[in-house]
Amino acid sequence: MPSEVRIYTFKLPKEYWVVGDKIEELANLENVSISEIIRRAVEEYTEKHKDGNPQKPLFPSNKPWEMPIVERRRENLEWIESIVERNAGKMNQLQLVAQFSSLSGLKMETVQEYVKTLLLAKHLIVKGGKVYHKNNLST
Repeated sequence: MPSEVRIYTFKLPKEYWVVGDKIEELANLENVSISEIIRRAVEEYTEKHKDGNPQKPLFPSNKPWEMPIVERRRENLEWIESIVERNAGKMNQLQLVAQFSSLSGLKMETVQEYVKTLLLAKHLIVKGGKVYHKNNLST
């Protein structure tokens, strides 16, 4: 009957012995095996790097809220979109940033990043110096 366990061996050079000491200390503190600590670390690492190490695009789709970001960020993006949709062509980018900053209490620099996100995703369009939502221009 084949074993249900795979065994991996790794070397810990002298300059990393301090890391080994910390692993042993954590194992003792948590009352688990060193193997368990290493399994958790490898699991965390592989989850974080499952798509590889190359730089991921900041805006991989035209739907910024589908990225794994904080729910509050998604809500803010949608809120900005709704303001633009209701006020189509009535404000420029700076006015939009100032209004949303005032409404949300966020710094203007933060709001500018949100607006850039929506512009790059083509959810907002600047035409004639005024900001429009993509739905306002679809007719």
